[in-house]
Amino acid sequence: MLCVDWDLEAPGLHQYFTAAADGPGVVELIHAFANGESPDWDGAEISVEETAGGGSLSLVPAGRLDDGYPERVQRLDWEALYREDDLGSHLEDVRDRWAERYDFVLLDSRTGVTDIGGICTAQLPDLLALCFVANRQSLDGAADVARRASIARNALPYERFRVLTLPLLARLDSREEYHLAARWQASAAEAMQEFYDQWVPTGVGALSLIEQTTVPHVPVWSFGEEIPARTERGSNPQLVTYTFETIAALVARHLTNADELVRSRDEYVRVARQGYDPARPEPPSDPPAWSDDVRIAMWGPPRSGKTTLLNSLALAMRAEPGGSITAVDESALDFIVSAERDLAGARQFPAATAVSSRVRLQVDRSIPDPTWLDRLLRRPPRRRRPVQFRIDVLDPPGEAFLVAGSAQTEVLNSLVEADGLLLTIDPVGGNAGYEEFLPRLKLMMGERGRLIEGRLPYYVAVCVTKFDEPLVAAEAVQRGLAERGEIVPDQLAERYMESAGLIPYALKSYFLPDRIRYFVTSAVGGGNTGSGQPRNVVEPFFWLAQQTRRSQP
Repeated sequence: MLCVDWDLEAPGLHQYFTAAADGPGVVELIHAFANGESPDWDGAEISVEETAGGGSLSLVPAGRLDDGYPERVQRLDWEALYREDDLGSHLEDVRDRWAERYDFVLLDSRTGVTDIGGICTAQLPDLLALCFVANRQSLDGAADVARRASIARNALPYERFRVLTLPLLARLDSREEYHLAARWQASAAEAMQEFYDQWVPTGVGALSLIEQTTVPHVPVWSFGEEIPARTERGSNPQLVTYTFETIAALVARHLTNADELVRSRDEYVRVARQGYDPARPEPPSDPPAWSDDVRIAMWGPPRSGKTTLLNSLALAMRAEPGGSITAVDESALDFIVSAERDLAGARQFPAATAVSSRVRLQVDRSIPDPTWLDRLLRRPPRRRRPVQFRIDVLDPPGEAFLVAGSAQTEVLNSLVEADGLLLTIDPVGGNAGYEEFLPRLKLMMGERGRLIEGRLPYYVAVCVTKFDEPLVAAEAVQRGLAERGEIVPDQLAERYMESAGLIPYALKSYFLPDRIRYFVTSAVGGGNTGSGQPRNVVEPFFWLAQQTRRSQP
């Protein structure tokens, strides 16, 4: 990592690293360029820190801070240097050199209003981290800087994608003035909405991002030039390092998948820590084939649509471009044949499950394979990649979850060996009682030493079924969570279930919250379209397959 002190009017970044500012820096290098010399930018770098993991941190100071420094700064005519000496092309070369040598380059600049600030906010960065505090002058001024940077960026004679802006509300005291702090966060979200729209997925509110990235005011860090990350430890959200870690994860992941951050901050940070590869910013691709089965157990009350959802999987894969579903054994072949006969041919729902059944299927898909640039520009991926996975699905009768007895014991013994659970929620017929078996399951898993943080280790795909019911679809549209004729998108599914009172209390108390994902599905067409085509039934199975394979060594 390289830090460059481009705050030439008030230099001081070197104070945080106890580095002497007695050598050449940005000011001297620009003067050398103006005099027709070849500035030695590499020679100006000071190595200030190395980490145990092999990382390093270097610094280019603002300049030699002697008595002549103010006069050297004032003599720099930035407009003339750009117009007459083509300083812009020189800085492009410097920028390319830094990009080759470093994973991250951090430029410290005061504002974007001055000529100096314009270099740091328009020409050099890929990302503008916009820091401001809770007053109107700072908030409006920061937004104006970002708009100026965007205009200046568009006027550059160099090929460059638009600079993305990460608004950062800093030094907010939410301990003593909680309600006032909340109001300022809401004001910041409204003022910065246009910048979040550049990279935040649809359905994720600016306020939820502001809340994740607000830097709290901690008085001890107001004194001196100390770096909290060196000494502050812990996972308390009130610590500044907690927020710094969140911000670092966003930067490391190129501001992509912000919906995942809102859904599970700890998981988002974990992926950033483990999955970042400077040579290939996007997360590693899944292998093209998974050799063994992913064991999925269906779970839900009677008549909640478990069997119908499973049957519609075969139809959905037949209709998906580049997709196919293959029976692994004879019983699976019978399952596929009957599914197509009942749902597609006779257009009737399968009979309710009377006894537990298992089906083993191989699923082949062609899925979008976005590059980090696709994510950055929020454009449709141009390439796709094949994925193959095999699932072994247990479909027990719903009554087995309600009544203790031999049938429930049999199901529990099977659940112990499962990788993931698919929970079906009936928005029409009621869902009482089906979670009462969880204490027994937790006891059995605890005896086997398989609990994680005192909770069940499974990944859980929570699926609302029967979205084809007109009243169910209309209610989601009325709440603004679905378009008419469309199904609730996955990023809004949890909000929809919470607003409809469909999430059981036991769910988040027995399972790890970051291992739960929510889906809205329909076996016969969603959003009251009457299309007869299954909607969103592949995604819960695919997500479970992805998560369980990634979690295994």
